[in-house]
Amino acid sequence: MLIDLSWSLVLSAIIGTYLNESTICIFWNDKFEFQLLHNAKYISYVGINIDRLNANRGRYIVDTGLKKKELQDKHLFLDDLVIKLILSIEVTHCETFVVFDKDIDRFVDAFTKASVYSIWRSLHNKFIFAHITNELQEPRNHFFEVFNFAH
Repeated sequence: MLIDLSWSLVLSAIIGTYLNESTICIFWNDKFEFQLLHNAKYISYVGINIDRLNANRGRYIVDTGLKKKELQDKHLFLDDLVIKLILSIEVTHCETFVVFDKDIDRFVDAFTKASVYSIWRSLHNKFIFAHITNELQEPRNHFFEVFNFAH
């Protein structure tokens, strides 16, 4: 079986050149063959697969139930992705995020909420959005509103 390493080469080069020595949060997507190559220097990484988020219930290193209860006690009812992202930010200090294709919109929504409710903030967040399309799409206006710092 021939494995396509295109994404691995490109993303590992970007990570190794521009994002080295940060904690990376990778949103794995089954449609993209990607693995971190050894030329990408990073402190650690957190892997999240949005489609399998609920299947991993109870098998996290950090107990998501405690954070969920803490937020519910404050009358904040957030979905599992937001809670997982909050914990990834707080516990590992994720600053770099790699997100693929159809997960981009869900990530932007979850990150917007997680960055509000997390107890840790970073001034150095970086985002890599890998997207392939053969058709013209409308711009993601809500993304530009959230991350438009040029005002």
